[in-house]
Amino acid sequence: MENAVAAFAVRFDTLHGNMLEWIYPESLRGQVAGLEYKAICSGQHHVEDDFIYFRQDSFYGVSAFHKLVTDDVQERGVRMRSVGVLVQDSTSLPLFRIGLLSAARSANEANGMECYEDLKRIVDTTTYDLQRAPAHPSLSSRGSGDGAHAAALKTKSRYFGVGAWTLWKAAMLGKRILFYGPAPAGEMVERTRWLAESVKGFVDVEVLYSVNVMDIPVLESLPSYIACTTECVFERKSHLYDVYVCLQHVELSHELARVLHGSKTDEKRLHAFLQAVQGVRLPDERDAILRTRSQDYGQLLCAACRDIAQARGFIDKESLRALELHESDADFLKALASRLGY
Repeated sequence: MENAVAAFAVRFDTLHGNMLEWIYPESLRGQVAGLEYKAICSGQHHVEDDFIYFRQDSFYGVSAFHKLVTDDVQERGVRMRSVGVLVQDSTSLPLFRIGLLSAARSANEANGMECYEDLKRIVDTTTYDLQRAPAHPSLSSRGSGDGAHAAALKTKSRYFGVGAWTLWKAAMLGKRILFYGPAPAGEMVERTRWLAESVKGFVDVEVLYSVNVMDIPVLESLPSYIACTTECVFERKSHLYDVYVCLQHVELSHELARVLHGSKTDEKRLHAFLQAVQGVRLPDERDAILRTRSQDYGQLLCAACRDIAQARGFIDKESLRALELHESDADFLKALASRLGY
């Protein structure tokens, strides 16, 4: 596993707000503007433990948040910190995340920077044992195993219902997709990661993970992305996204709804998807089944797009039925063909 580029700690100060308390190497301090607002996001003061993924310039970040109730009047009875790392490869985020909550808890209990010395080894060596200290069960194992994507896909498909296919279609078309929900932020991060993984290998997608108002210039510059936020102010900034997902509700513009609407065939496909893993206990087996079905269906759609291109944009009802698509899905297939360059 790669070394982390940096390790850091952010704490909430009652006078100054979020503050970058410690970073290693120290020489990076002037190059991580806004890190303190990414590592502790809006609403996390309502939860005890949480985690978050985010982008920091060209790096990916993961931090674990912990809130400790105290009797200190100056702290207003609560102490809040996030401990995290910056990496170059997003695939390592779940592995780094596992031990960070323990570090955040230790930092809150010690309330001093001496406990951060041990974190330097995450940057200086690849032999640092990230799993030596057990993390909170709700934060540690999720997303770290080989079968995690299968579990997430099954869970999110049930959570969104037929809207899961609407989101999948939107991601395949390279739309700007923003998930919103209150803290814990980890729930939003998992939804972002789930959707990005579901189209991996078919289309390139910019995954930003958690964003805040400071990221608005970045969002305005991107033609396509998948991101999440705990800040409700984004609901009023509809020019920044094509698809806004408020908890379970998937909101589309009128024009986009015509292309991405849910259909009866989507409901049948969702049911078949969930039935495929019913009773399969081993995570690796669930993962293999779901990945195979996703890949097979994606390949069918890509083949159909090539056929559409050869037919100069025409697709007949029989071809749609062969793909288990509704007649009204013809617009989606044409848009996908254009997206894929056919």
